[in-house]
Amino acid sequence: MQSISLTNTYYALRHGQSQANLEHTIGSEFQKHKNVPLTDLGKTQAQQAGQKIKERLGLNFIIVSSDYARAYQTAEIVAKACGINPKKIQKDLRLRDRSFGDYNGTSTDNLDLTWERDKTDPTHKTNHVESVVEVLVRTTSLIEALEETYTNKTILLVSHGDTLTILETAFKQVPPETFKSLTIFGNAELRKLEPTQT
Repeated sequence: MQSISLTNTYYALRHGQSQANLEHTIGSEFQKHKNVPLTDLGKTQAQQAGQKIKERLGLNFIIVSSDYARAYQTAEIVAKACGINPKKIQKDLRLRDRSFGDYNGTSTDNLDLTWERDKTDPTHKTNHVESVVEVLVRTTSLIEALEETYTNKTILLVSHGDTLTILETAFKQVPPETFKSLTIFGNAELRKLEPTQT
């Protein structure tokens, strides 16, 4: 996403606690991990987030979600809390979790290995991980598409930690490889995506 003038207002929400979070495993697109569900705590977190979103955004906003179960399930709970028909949730593959390649399904301890390399090379694909730049390209292409489709709307993006934080670098106009210097999204954390105030 180049430096474009945005007509819409964007909020980002990470999914609630998932079974993979609880088990400290990397849950991405392979095997069962695409369909990792929310835990009971994750459902409660999503419900609480829904109440906060209702108070902050009202009832008239668009929800676009990753199609992965933990994100879409969060989006459904939020929609119901806000009186929005869950059938109106838009699924978009560009909001999927970052792929961690050979590390998918392994201990989250392996995330540090990837994140350390990210700092010096946002294009690296070591161990077949999806690069930071690849995540940035797909997520910003979604924003550009939404800008072409809507005007003056509030849009809630429901996705995953790395995906949303990398996208946030585009809004803040900082190098994507610095995404770990931003605050990584917590489970069911809502954040407005906007430039850094100077």
